[in-house]
Amino acid sequence: MGAFVSDRFLIQLYNIIEFNSTPSTLLEKLNALVDTNKFRLEKIRWELARIPTQLIVVKQQRNNYYGRTEKFIGLRTPDSSHTFSKESPYYPDAVHDVDQKKNGQTVWCLCSQEQARALQCKITPCWSETDSLVDWIKQSVHPTQKNTDTQQTPQRTETETERPTDTQQTPKQLIYRYIQTHAPVKTADILQQKIASRSRVFAILKNLEREGKIQKADHGVYKPL
Repeated sequence: MGAFVSDRFLIQLYNIIEFNSTPSTLLEKLNALVDTNKFRLEKIRWELARIPTQLIVVKQQRNNYYGRTEKFIGLRTPDSSHTFSKESPYYPDAVHDVDQKKNGQTVWCLCSQEQARALQCKITPCWSETDSLVDWIKQSVHPTQKNTDTQQTPQRTETETERPTDTQQTPKQLIYRYIQTHAPVKTADILQQKIASRSRVFAILKNLEREGKIQKADHGVYKPL
C-alpha cells in the first residue's frame, strides 16, 4: 500500500524469501533487513499488530447542536453504517494522509481489533506486539542469542526441562498453572511473570496448544481446556 512503515518492510521481506533459496544467503539478507530497519522495528511491530482497513473520508459542513454551521472531518465505513469524527473512540489508531484527502476518497487505516469489531469490519489475522513477525525474524537471524534469564543456566533437553523436581515446577507447569488460575490470560501477562525467556514462553504455549491443554480465546489470549 505504501501508506505505512511496515509496507516497505513487508515488500523487502517478501523479495528476500522469494529470491534467496539458500539458507546462508537468506539469513544474510534477513540480517541486513533487520539492521537497515533497526530504528523502525518498534514502529513496524506496532503497525503489524493492527488490521489494515479501508475507510472513506468525510469532509462536509454540518449544523451543530446550536444551529451553527461547522466543518466536520471524519471517516465512514464503505457501507455507510458508521460515520465518526476524529474524536470518536472508533477513529483508527493510524490514518494515512486524511487531511490531504478529499471528501469521498478512500484512505487506508490501521485499526485495533476492538475498533474493527466496533465498526463491523472484517477481522483479519494480525500479529501481536508481544508475538510479532519482527521477533520471529530476529530469532531466525540470531538463534543462539540468549536472554538474561537463560544465560546462567546450561541448555537442557525438552525432557529434562519438563521433568519437575520435588521443590521446583518446570516453566511449562508454571505457565499452565498461571493460565488455569487467571484465564483468560493475555500473552503479555504471561511474559510479565518472567517464568522463562520470551522465545521459550511462546514455544511452551504452542506445545500446550498441541497437547490440547489450552486454546486461544482471542488473538494472543489463552484459556485452559
